[in-house]
Amino acid sequence: DDIKVGDIVVYNAAWHEGPVIHRVINIAEINGSTVFEIKGDNNDVSDPYWVTKSQIKSRVLTFDGQPIIIPKIGYISIWIRGL
Repeated sequence: DDIKVGDIVVYNAAWHEGPVIHRVINIAEINGSTVFEIKGDNNDVSDPYWVTKSQIKSRVLTFDGQPIIIPKIGYISIWIRGL
């Protein structure tokens, strides 16, 4: 699917060591490539760099514009890995 303004995405940021989960607030074309302006919902300013499609790893599932949160779902992967 195409990424749209308002989507919450998980991406590899050039400015952060781990994955970042933020919302797409703008989409632009720069030098023939689609890029995304991304911002955390609780941040005053957008992230420092435009994000390319290849940096985006997934889109967060939402319902009626809100992320679907399943408490403690991460424990499944911990259990599988035997930690």
